[in-house]
Amino acid sequence: GQLFPIHEDIKPRAGAEFPLTQVAFDANESEIGLRLTFTQKTGYRVSQGSNDKTILVMFTQTVPVSTPTVSAAEDERIKALLAQSRDALTRAEVDKAIQIISAVISLAANPYRADALELLGVARERKGQKAHAKAAYEQYLTEFPKGEGADRVGQRLAELLSSDLKPQEKLKAIKTATPSRAWTHNGSFGQYYYYGSNDLGGGVAAVDQSMLLTQFAWNSQQRGERFDSRFVTNISHQRDFLNAVKDPEINSLYGQVKDKQAGWFAKLGRQSSPGGGVSGRFDGLLAQYNLTSAVRLDAVTGYTVEFSEKSTLQIHRPFWSVATNLGPYLDGLEIMPYYIRQSVDGTLERAATGYELRYLHPRGNLFHVVDYDLSYDLLNAVLLQGQYSFLESSSVYGYYDARRSPPVATTNALIGQADANSLKDLLTQHTRDEIRELARKRSGESATTTVGVSHTFSPRIQLNGDVTVSEQKFPIEPVLVGTAVTTANNRQTYYALQMVTSQLMNTRDTLLIGLQHTQADTYESNSLTLAHRFPFEQAWRFDARLRVDQRANDNGAHLNKTTPTVRIEYRADKSVETQLEFGGEWWDYSGTPLPGEIRPSSYRRLTASLGYQWLF
Repeated sequence: GQLFPIHEDIKPRAGAEFPLTQVAFDANESEIGLRLTFTQKTGYRVSQGSNDKTILVMFTQTVPVSTPTVSAAEDERIKALLAQSRDALTRAEVDKAIQIISAVISLAANPYRADALELLGVARERKGQKAHAKAAYEQYLTEFPKGEGADRVGQRLAELLSSDLKPQEKLKAIKTATPSRAWTHNGSFGQYYYYGSNDLGGGVAAVDQSMLLTQFAWNSQQRGERFDSRFVTNISHQRDFLNAVKDPEINSLYGQVKDKQAGWFAKLGRQSSPGGGVSGRFDGLLAQYNLTSAVRLDAVTGYTVEFSEKSTLQIHRPFWSVATNLGPYLDGLEIMPYYIRQSVDGTLERAATGYELRYLHPRGNLFHVVDYDLSYDLLNAVLLQGQYSFLESSSVYGYYDARRSPPVATTNALIGQADANSLKDLLTQHTRDEIRELARKRSGESATTTVGVSHTFSPRIQLNGDVTVSEQKFPIEPVLVGTAVTTANNRQTYYALQMVTSQLMNTRDTLLIGLQHTQADTYESNSLTLAHRFPFEQAWRFDARLRVDQRANDNGAHLNKTTPTVRIEYRADKSVETQLEFGGEWWDYSGTPLPGEIRPSSYRRLTASLGYQWLF
């Protein structure tokens, strides 16, 4: 299936824990971006999530000028404590959250006292301690009658008071259960048309893209005193006017329930990887049970969803996995060992064990993954990623990723097989041992290492620089049973420098300037990136981007590539957004072509897209 373009929009649940109104994800052939829209000017930290497919965004609200001031170190400590309390609330560890929040409130100088009081009320309410919750809300309204969350806190207090005013039936021996809060619903519907045409020169031009992308998302949820429930649907359809019509794709379709008292969680349907060795999307069941506040048991079973077949239920790739999430220990350390077993058409595909480790610290974070395939006796992947702020305005970060590419799996044996579309077909030509030999030989190796530093010179200027070394080792055709495989090696080194500055034209615009130099085995290249985001008033946002690449091959051939894009977004209100984007690519070649390369001396491509998104 066609990978790009991709656009997804979700509207987060409103509440004290989540000070944002929209999360938008965009991906195309040249870039991938995630945009968060906050309810107010907000500070945040981004780190690795619970697995290598997720990120964690931790929010801290900006402090008004009139609030108490503390040292930078104390400020970071308080923000870290609040982040830990929010994390504890999401894990239904209410007692732990109350303990942390109470410690924050007891501090003499505390610029985040308002946030802490509101969170304390929420935590007490979830524990069923209504009197304590009302006291916390009333204290908030007494100290911060015009605070950012005053309306929200007042509404929570009114709900508690109204529940106490309801008359009780007399002569009733057993009290009726407190009714759960009503269901809340939100969703989105959007359509985007994408157009592209290329000009090879000499009067040769053609339309290479004409597609309408339609997306629908729906989220229903209910938060009760004991149970939290949620139903999610995300469906998309690509109407390609140049190729055959495709069926709608089901990206997500699941329901989930959490029992906050018993400590269990279940999620059934089409869903994304929860980690623990499971990758991609799958149709199945995720079950979790909290043995203690620091030990959680996970079990997953279902069928892997292939990217090109998301419109149907696929049952030929079943799997199951078990994992244990241990922590947090040492105020932020979690580790999750796992085992996973998967088959394809009755043949063992993967049997692996490993672990995921995550450590969150007020000054940084660390994420580490090891995956070892027991069936093939091969180390499949090692990932290490971290960031640490060693000064108030400076940080270092690093990334190491060594893995089999593609990951070792029995279906790798199908690569290069023109007369076999499945393992069943291949079993008519080879034995199982021969198939496993082909699968092992088809799995190459790759390793990427990045080290970098980031420094904030002022609230308006930040500078980032890093060096990346990437190496690949892959098999060369033919790959046959019983013969040694020949491999080739590639190596690239990237030197990148990026400056981010803001408030050039108004208080909300941002300018990015990026430089990159690449040294590879057969070429060198230089790249310049300019990107300017310019919000205008409340309804308009202009994004302009320009990338210029110059590449010189060892044989004397040269390529100059220029890629400009402009995006205009208009949001008349909070529910409807319209987007217009247009751009192009200019390729100019010179010098001698590479051996066997057939190419024009120039290439032009124009692109445009127009769409809307309705949030409801």
